[in-house]
Amino acid sequence: MGLLNGRVIVIVHTETDEVIRIISARKATINEEINYFKETANLLAPEVAEAFPASDTVNDALRLLITIAKTKVVISKERRLV
Repeated sequence: MGLLNGRVIVIVHTETDEVIRIISARKATINEEINYFKETANLLAPEVAEAFPASDTVNDALRLLITIAKTKVVISKERRLV
């Protein structure tokens, strides 16, 4: 199973050392789709899920982290006592 243009598909194939032959390809049934997404889902640790209860909060936090990671930080070696 896999995704093709946003749809879950089921492919049956045969392989040799040189060739992969597709026997059939079809749209997955609803139960196959459910199983596919259960198997491929990124599961959050309980404490992370508690802190980020919805996907939009997770995405916002990750976007902020990306922005921080891309920001150039300059640390001065000079220290001044005030």
